[in-house]
Amino acid sequence: MATLKVDKLKCIEATSGPGPDRIYMVVVIGRRSGSKKAELKIVHHSEWDSMSTGETRNEDATVDAAYSPNDFYLGALVERDGGQDVLQLDVPGPLKQWLEPVAFHMNEVWQTWGVNVQGLTDDQIAAKLVHTMNSLVGGAGDDDLVGSARLLPKPKAGQTSTTTFSGDGGKYEASFRVN
Repeated sequence: MATLKVDKLKCIEATSGPGPDRIYMVVVIGRRSGSKKAELKIVHHSEWDSMSTGETRNEDATVDAAYSPNDFYLGALVERDGGQDVLQLDVPGPLKQWLEPVAFHMNEVWQTWGVNVQGLTDDQIAAKLVHTMNSLVGGAGDDDLVGSARLLPKPKAGQTSTTTFSGDGGKYEASFRVN
């Protein structure tokens, strides 16, 4: 089975906060077969915990171990500011309670635009989901979005595709590949 990974993350410009950036990605995967549900995933690698301008990390971080080019991938890059945040979702408490409604709501929006309305392209579906994702993920704890959520590239096996996230004073380039 194919796996979609972030194989490189490059910090072109660190965010405006103090100190190095601690980065993670929140991804909505809209399944077009099987369950036809949306999944909310947190993508993180420990090497992304201290990034400064000009640095590149080449460690793999799995986005989807059940990758299908037919599925829909929307990602938001987030800078962790400390305190309560999405990365602490394995800890019981308010943010654990935050994840379930976010996942539920993103699935509802996916069901409306990705499943029930037929004939839309990924770009058209993304246009419907981006605002919802930005509102929900941008409101998590004290973390900051590094630009708006965006449609993630779907590279062919053995190829790499990149996308750029810009916001909160920062700019990052993420490279994706399929194994």
